[in-house]
Amino acid sequence: MLTPNIAKPLRGFWPVSDRIIVTTLSSKPFDTNVIQVYAPTTDHDDTEVEAFYEELDKTLQQLKSTNTKIIMGDFNAKVGSRRIGNAVGSHGLGEINKRGEMLVGWCQENVLVVANTWFENHPRRKWTWISPGDKYRNQIDYVLIQSRFRNAVLSAKTMPGADSGLQSTCQTKSSKKT
Repeated sequence: MLTPNIAKPLRGFWPVSDRIIVTTLSSKPFDTNVIQVYAPTTDHDDTEVEAFYEELDKTLQQLKSTNTKIIMGDFNAKVGSRRIGNAVGSHGLGEINKRGEMLVGWCQENVLVVANTWFENHPRRKWTWISPGDKYRNQIDYVLIQSRFRNAVLSAKTMPGADSGLQSTCQTKSSKKT
């Protein structure tokens, strides 16, 4: 599932649960942890979503504090297109929803930015979910990075469809693509 360029520096992986997996990549000046997530859908109640974020918190706490951390995947949340502090940029899609408010609050608590809302991308590089009948298109997949590394991100976008390989890409100054 990894490109040869990404597989080469792979130091290991850790499947935390059926919703969270962590990989560690050798990079300079610090190793990079890439955390892939799949948050509960709207079919699940808020307590399950809160449990997901608690598990994600525990995962972050177990990683080396010096490592760069990139969290990406399907958060099943809409953060919208309005800037929210330093966490969300103005290049998202649509309106924020309750799960989006939970995600933004979690990002603010952990000093993370939603990287793909800070870059102007074509709408096809924003939405990753289409409603039956193609009535609605929502952005629910995101790339999060620690605020202190925000300027190292050169590009972040998502690719619609389950068959597109990587759903989210994030290009930083120290890597070609993650």
